Amino acid sequence: MTDREQLAHGYSPVFRALDTLSIVAFAVLSAVLARAVGGAWWLHLCFGLIGPPAADVLTGSVHWAADTWGTVHWRVVGPMFIRTFREHHVDQLAITRHDFVETNGANAMVALPMMVGAALWGQPVVCAAVLWLCLWAMATNQFHKWAHSGDNVPAAVRFLHKHSILLTPRHHALHHQAPYLSNYCITGGWMNPLLDGIGFFRRMERIITALTGAVPRAEDHRLTEG
Repeated sequence: MTDREQLAHGYSPVFRALDTLSIVAFAVLSAVLARAVGGAWWLHLCFGLIGPPAADVLTGSVHWAADTWGTVHWRVVGPMFIRTFREHHVDQLAITRHDFVETNGANAMVALPMMVGAALWGQPVVCAAVLWLCLWAMATNQFHKWAHSGDNVPAAVRFLHKHSILLTPRHHALHHQAPYLSNYCITGGWMNPLLDGIGFFRRMERIITALTGAVPRAEDHRLTEG
């Protein structure tokens, strides 16, 4: 199967079932972690404020990694995680046609091991930190979808876009300008000026290439030229 055929093959029922189960498990574990924090409201306040920039860096790093390395032909990881990023480069509006499960299932799945670990540990500070990081990270693809949806978003989202509280269409459009090498952070985009300013991702690419010989965005070049 060619790269473009793999993208067109799309979203299998098996992966949809896994995503659905992941979202349900995410909701259950969120309740478990919130209960472990208990009445320590100051922990929720503290990590509720730290969570957004932390999630911006975390999800930006995942976005960069999926844009830059690997192939849609990798087993499990390729069709479940890399596919949507590569599809997005070929068709920016594809994400707007994904429903809630397809949009958010992969993020929920990735968060589960961290949430399970925190729940087993049971320490309130750890539970609060993981809860808020994962809540913001889970919502990232939804914020990303809204940034591509124009005015076809709820009124509350338009308000948040207007005041740059969530990832805005104008800010995210910078990621889709050639050569597509900046503005990877898509929770709110708040950390993009810092990470791009210090050349964080380019430095990481040079290190990985020096260690492995892998070429950044090799598959992406084939998809856009094919």
